[in-house]
Amino acid sequence: MYPRFERIEESVYARTRVYLYMILTNNRKITVVYRDLKTNPDQAELLEFKDGKLPAYETIRDFINNRLTEEMEEELFNFLVKEIQFELKKYNETLGEETGEDSTPIQAKRYDKEAKYSKYYKMKGWKKDITIDLKHKIPIAYSNLEINQDEAKCLIPSLEKFKKINIHCKLNKVDNGYSDLENIAHAKMKYNTDLHYRIQENWVMRMDGTEEEIKRIYQKHWQDENFRVTDDIDYMLRFLYNIGYFEAVGAYYRNQKMLDYQNEPLKNKKMINERSKSEWFNFYIKEHLGFDVILPKKGKKAAFRSTTMCLIGILTAALIRVQNGVTDNLGSTVFLTS
Repeated sequence: MYPRFERIEESVYARTRVYLYMILTNNRKITVVYRDLKTNPDQAELLEFKDGKLPAYETIRDFINNRLTEEMEEELFNFLVKEIQFELKKYNETLGEETGEDSTPIQAKRYDKEAKYSKYYKMKGWKKDITIDLKHKIPIAYSNLEINQDEAKCLIPSLEKFKKINIHCKLNKVDNGYSDLENIAHAKMKYNTDLHYRIQENWVMRMDGTEEEIKRIYQKHWQDENFRVTDDIDYMLRFLYNIGYFEAVGAYYRNQKMLDYQNEPLKNKKMINERSKSEWFNFYIKEHLGFDVILPKKGKKAAFRSTTMCLIGILTAALIRVQNGVTDNLGSTVFLTS
């Protein structure tokens, strides 16, 4: 961002804190925040402006509106996730083993011509797909979407992000929109992640996912160099996945889950209750951080940047907590915004 960063390092950090301060105090108007800090130098000093003296208003405005790009925000988000992961290991805690993934709408400001209308949400705007760690209640991945785009396409990219920073998501609890057969197969085979989703009463067993059919399809490829005579269904599934039978493999795992829930119906009820944690998080950020209620201005760019900074604000508070020995309920910001 700056050719000679070392000369202004402290002031750049302070400007970043101003943006986080805006998010965590539910105020997106730079003019209002700047005026408040100008008249309260003690607050400015806490943000580490030297002697509590702010730079010119235009410097702050330019930094927030122009200097911080979506790419930089994403880099900061990922950095915070990795730092939290590193700190948690000191307490034998893991990050991302059990997650919940859900998308939430971002309501556009009135008369925003960039925003599209959704019949499902009955509003104009966009969507943000958010994956949270269910144990620690913090966001660990996100994707930006048009409001009518399919959020199911975000699931595999989220798992890929985890793989790059050595997070193994063993179980991801999602709604049925994410649990298409290909997603089930890719999650299981490529990332060793089980998808948990609600079994609908009208679902029927897929014939291409029965064990007999899997064995039949497998036998058709007896000339393949990786074919071997075996009764190991896991080997057959891996073999078929590797040559592109994604739907058949996904159908097998979904059939097994349906049988599992038929034998133990309480599991399906528990799954519904667990899913509510992701929905709770999305409600929480709207209620306490003004996620989409107080967007700074019109346009997709502003909407995505502002909502990403909400997630970064949560991660910043979480990192401070875990650095000070706290490992539970990391995502709460109530004490900051009350």
